[in-house]
Amino acid sequence: MKRKILVFLLALCLAAALVPVTAFAGGGYTNIWDGSIASAFAGGTGTAKNPYQIATGAQLAYLASSVNSGETYAGKNFVLTADINLNGLPWTPIANTFSDALFGGSDYRIFAGNLDGQGYTVSNVVIGSKSAPLESDVFGLFGATEGKISNLHLNTVSIHGKAKNVSGYVIGLSGGLIGSASGNVENCHVSGLTMTMKAPDSGSAAAYWIGGLVGASDADQIDECSVSGMIREEWGKGSIGGLIGELGKTSKITYSRADVVLNVKADPTGGADVGGFIGKGNGKSSPETVIRNCYATGTVTGGAYTGGFAGGIWGLNIINCYATGNVSKAAASMASFVGTDASDTSYYGSIINCYATGTVIGPAPSRYAFFQQDAAKRSEVKNCYFSDVNSSSKKPYESAFAKTPDEMKTDSFADVLNAGDKSNGWFFVNGKALGGAEPADYSAIEKALKSVPSDLTVYTDESVAALNKAIDGVIQGKAAVNQAAVDAMAKAIEDAIVALEKKPVTMAAQLPQTGDDSNLALWT
Repeated sequence: MKRKILVFLLALCLAAALVPVTAFAGGGYTNIWDGSIASAFAGGTGTAKNPYQIATGAQLAYLASSVNSGETYAGKNFVLTADINLNGLPWTPIANTFSDALFGGSDYRIFAGNLDGQGYTVSNVVIGSKSAPLESDVFGLFGATEGKISNLHLNTVSIHGKAKNVSGYVIGLSGGLIGSASGNVENCHVSGLTMTMKAPDSGSAAAYWIGGLVGASDADQIDECSVSGMIREEWGKGSIGGLIGELGKTSKITYSRADVVLNVKADPTGGADVGGFIGKGNGKSSPETVIRNCYATGTVTGGAYTGGFAGGIWGLNIINCYATGNVSKAAASMASFVGTDASDTSYYGSIINCYATGTVIGPAPSRYAFFQQDAAKRSEVKNCYFSDVNSSSKKPYESAFAKTPDEMKTDSFADVLNAGDKSNGWFFVNGKALGGAEPADYSAIEKALKSVPSDLTVYTDESVAALNKAIDGVIQGKAAVNQAAVDAMAKAIEDAIVALEKKPVTMAAQLPQTGDDSNLALWT
């Protein structure tokens, strides 16, 4: 029997592997570090177009080892290409000594390159322990930086440190991410922070600055960053803040937040400046030393000069910010927003369009409702508000106004804070006036990712590549001020899914008619 058989070449699952959609940063394979040090990076030459690639804990340790041996990588570029789990093994900061730079010397280490985490996470970072705190002058994933650190997430960070006595001066710069930052920090986040710091038995405080993200910052800009966790300080001196310990002249912080519980030794002679967001400034009344559209939510206990947002003003210009944490047990002065003004006119600052909802709890030598104002002309306070529960602590010169909790939960309160200028950024959501530093809503992106077809082998390489590009373009960790950009990322994925183009179905050549049916078994 002669048979004419037309054979259609359909997609054969056994012959072609699935082409997976590229996972966006933060969802990749997690490398678990075994304590080893690699001999090279995963690839790259360090240029902007071809950055050095770090994919494992061993390669991150190689970066630390190289920098701590004297290599600065000035102007070089790095990217993370995977999540990295440091596995709770002892970590030595990248750039592990910096004190000599403070004394004008050259025997210090600094990372001067630029690192883009691409949204990946470094987890289980451990520096020192409760029983054996690390004695050093810098603490953090990075000890000291000069280049830009961006798009990096740290999760579960444990730092137990002891500052150093250097020539009679106590030096200890500690941050979950960076001890001392001279380079910009953008879209970096530390979650699950546990930090305990103390000092040697002797020496006077010189550079003892502690922050959840950065200990001390001279960077031009810190933008869209956050910290959650706790900080305990056992010496009662220095500058301690949920996000930043101390901010240098002309530095700026924008759209950042801290949800950090602070507990600092209350020593009346120690002079510690402690704030839910920042310890204090060091701006010498520069109008360019600005903290704008930021907030703090953690409780603040102890210290000498203590506030829900900042311990001391010292040249800071705080604009469009808020604090919600309670403040208690300060040894000298405390307030719901900033604990003390500067005593020198060269360090006055300002607080504009801000509010605090926390309560000032318990006795202290000096208590204020919002901010220490003991004279008519010192740091400017304009259009600021505090919870009326603190009305009994308000002093005659304080110019902030009391509002009831209910008054602060109306949409008109955001209008009051904007003071006729919507560019100040206040908006009202779910009973709260927000300033834009809150986390952006990524639910549209999550929904779009769930709609990606499970089998992409049936689509053209070009259309799959376009989808992968849209997914790779997702930047995690953005603040609410950039919600439109996050929504645009979601739409890019949705559009790429709609644009997926199926491969054409190919028809095979017709088998020759030989009159011999013996080959049929090959096709049936």
